Amino acid sequence: MKNYYLTLQILFCLFPLNTFANDSLNHRINPYLDKVEDWGNAGQILITRNGNNLYNRNYGYANREKEIPVTDNTIFEIASASKFFTACAIMKLSEDNKLNLKDSLSQYYPSVSVDKAGITIHQLLTHTSGIRGGDIVDDFQAISRSDLIDKILNTALLAKPKTRFIYSNAGYNLLAALIEKVTGLNYYDYLSKTFFEPLKMKHTFTNGHKKLLNEQVAIGYRGIQNNGGPDRPDFNARTWGGGSICSTTNDLKLFLEAIQKGEIISNESWVKLTTRHIKIAKDNNYGYGCFPYTLNNRNIIDIIGSTERGFNSTIRIYTDTHITYYFLSNASQPMGTFDRVFVDPRMRHFIYENDQIKMPPNTRKLPLKLKKELKGAYTFQDDTLDCLSQGNVINIKAKGQTAINLLLNYSATRATKIQNLEPYIKAYLNDFTNTDTVGFKMVLSKEQIPSYMAEKNMMLENNGKLLNYSLKGCHFDTDTNFVASQIEMNFEKQKLNYFILWNISGEKPSIDFSEPDAPVTNYALKFVLTDDNLFSSYDFVKAQINSILNINEKQLRNPKNDLVFKKVKSRT
Repeated sequence: MKNYYLTLQILFCLFPLNTFANDSLNHRINPYLDKVEDWGNAGQILITRNGNNLYNRNYGYANREKEIPVTDNTIFEIASASKFFTACAIMKLSEDNKLNLKDSLSQYYPSVSVDKAGITIHQLLTHTSGIRGGDIVDDFQAISRSDLIDKILNTALLAKPKTRFIYSNAGYNLLAALIEKVTGLNYYDYLSKTFFEPLKMKHTFTNGHKKLLNEQVAIGYRGIQNNGGPDRPDFNARTWGGGSICSTTNDLKLFLEAIQKGEIISNESWVKLTTRHIKIAKDNNYGYGCFPYTLNNRNIIDIIGSTERGFNSTIRIYTDTHITYYFLSNASQPMGTFDRVFVDPRMRHFIYENDQIKMPPNTRKLPLKLKKELKGAYTFQDDTLDCLSQGNVINIKAKGQTAINLLLNYSATRATKIQNLEPYIKAYLNDFTNTDTVGFKMVLSKEQIPSYMAEKNMMLENNGKLLNYSLKGCHFDTDTNFVASQIEMNFEKQKLNYFILWNISGEKPSIDFSEPDAPVTNYALKFVLTDDNLFSSYDFVKAQINSILNINEKQLRNPKNDLVFKKVKSRT
């Protein structure tokens, strides 16, 4: 399975450090972040050495609609970086003889099935339990803790324990349950008593905690989509133990430094946490809740996370040079390019006194009158583009594959590859309405078929018969050998957005990864005024202009093929 977390590791790595001063970092980094902020991105960045702050910056909006800026006290979801907190809690309980890493599930759940009885706490920590990847339930789904555990324990394993690395949020749900079982406290209360309160982490909570209702929280944005913040009064079973921590860079610094100094857990536990227990790729390993690895002769520990709602986080520890980099953001791009993909690599250049990178273009303030003039729908053939604004940014949203191809500047070759993929998508989905596996065999390996049949059966069991489906669009992933598709699945009980990642590098397409109830991808680009009569859309990953909106003509122009979308309707 293609793992986004692992792919991003290579992009984030830093080269050997030179000596640098705080003023020098400010001088190099601030101009870049000023421009990034103008393009609608936001976050907190903190860089430390031996516990001393070298750089600390908040930028952009925590709430775009209300234009509330990010401050030191703005709280972000840290997503899967939460797994490191869970791992630290398990190590603390091990030190207190409340549990043992060799303990099996049967010791805590005597009626567990035979195939799962021997799963150990160590295997849950390292994602080698064989429990299915991803999530068992949806975000904020109404389900009790006990029902969630029953659901996990009654779901078929994807592999025998200890035989494969399968990144599993459900495995960390079980770890949270074990914490609660052996302490008699809920997950948040134990972490608060053990870590947050002693370390005076005043801005750290868990997703859905009532205290967040009175705090300044960041709204998560996936592209232009406002997905809300973590300040909800209900328990989020999906992220329990695996992605539920909400915090600030300054609080994360307090936690990490205390852990490294042996103030909360022992040095022996720190070593176990960061040991390379499982090799998962050529340059990647997994510890307990973290990715320890070596690159360019530097030993690095990554604690990272991303959510489909727009939040993403990075804690990167350079153990040889005692540099730690913290990054939290509430903005991600929907086409597979998370915010940290373009921010993190640039930080590498600035830290090492290498300013030779391409800066985002200069921007101009967007007049209110112009916002109103541009707002509306643009058409081409049977497809449409919707124009709307957020702050200083104009957003263009595509509906229909032709519009998507044009908006994303896909060449004729890329457009053809997407067109050629469509019959395989249909063949696979047609097997949801019949009993044969012809379509499955076309796009899945023999080893994949059982788990995808289980996924199909689960979707049909939970949602009823599939009535029809509609392909909403495809886009290339950051790796051009992969194409992501989203399909609206109309079942008897409800509609679901089905995400499938396709590998198109072989003779025929094959499924690499799927998510049955994924967030809807908005095919949209940000446009910022770069000249009196010209808007530009800047691709931060490729560092280039990729589309132009000419405001005099009221047309969206694609510079590669000079096609235009003509404005047909104004909106109020």
